[in-house]
Amino acid sequence: MINPRFLVGTWRLARADEDEAVAGMSMALYGDAAAEIGITPGQVHATLERLRDEPLRGRALVLDSRGTLAGFCLLASFWSNELGGEVCVVDELYL
Repeated sequence: MINPRFLVGTWRLARADEDEAVAGMSMALYGDAAAEIGITPGQVHATLERLRDEPLRGRALVLDSRGTLAGFCLLASFWSNELGGEVCVVDELYL
């Protein structure tokens, strides 16, 4: 566990070789509720692959803290008629 007082990092696009770590963080985010709501590591891997294949849908970012993955974020993009343009929402955030 990284002490937040010493957390220095950079958000960047997640790489395919980091999918397992991101899936683990996603499962930690959902905790015991993961099974109840149907979140599996396989589903997370499929999401990460889809976001790499179709970046207009969104992006997966990781927080790189001196070479250690300290978190991840899934951003989802969509068109909003109400707002008259593209919108980006934070779908998941784990630190």
